[in-house]
Amino acid sequence: MWLAINGKPMNIFAGHGDALTAGCFTPDGKTIVTASADASVRVWNPKTTECTALLQGPLFHQGSVTSIACHPTTTTLASGGEDGKIFLSNLGSGKIHASMTHRDTVESVAFAAGYARPRLRTS
Repeated sequence: MWLAINGKPMNIFAGHGDALTAGCFTPDGKTIVTASADASVRVWNPKTTECTALLQGPLFHQGSVTSIACHPTTTTLASGGEDGKIFLSNLGSGKIHASMTHRDTVESVAFAAGYARPRLRTS
């Protein structure tokens, strides 16, 4: 993480086993979320550089996580990947709330403006 004003390094976050593919701050600015080609998403404390949550495993993406988006008012994270999967997960617990399958790589995910809470369907 660099200080934008002068480009000086502030912190280093180490933990992913492959290249980073996406990153963002949560809307409150208190947490950083990163996605990787190692099929994982990590949640970080930007002050301490501690990884506070790790999303990965057989029920999560099975290839590079290509995109992430934090919901503007909840702790919900959307992630998309090379495996064609989209997951809605809780940033604190890592629990998966919902998943969807696309027929090809998911290049981008986002939350639609104007929705106070994500609408989830269970099958």
